[in-house]
Amino acid sequence: MQKFNFDYDGENDDLFIYSSHSKSKASVEIGDLTLDYNTKKELVAIEIMNASEMLKSSVKPGSSIKQALS
Repeated sequence: MQKFNFDYDGENDDLFIYSSHSKSKASVEIGDLTLDYNTKKELVAIEIMNASEMLKSSVKPGSSIKQALS
């Protein structure tokens, strides 16, 4: 299984989860999600816009998304 990294942009509330070993060649947008694929059609990245709202049930009250992912 690949190791994925993440970056969180608190100003825009965007969470980007990605593999640093693969490059995106195509993407699919589904609402606030963008799924990136490589040439082998393997998932290499996910962008979640409005991440706080989408992930609020997964994050403990009083915690930030960045704290939850650390």
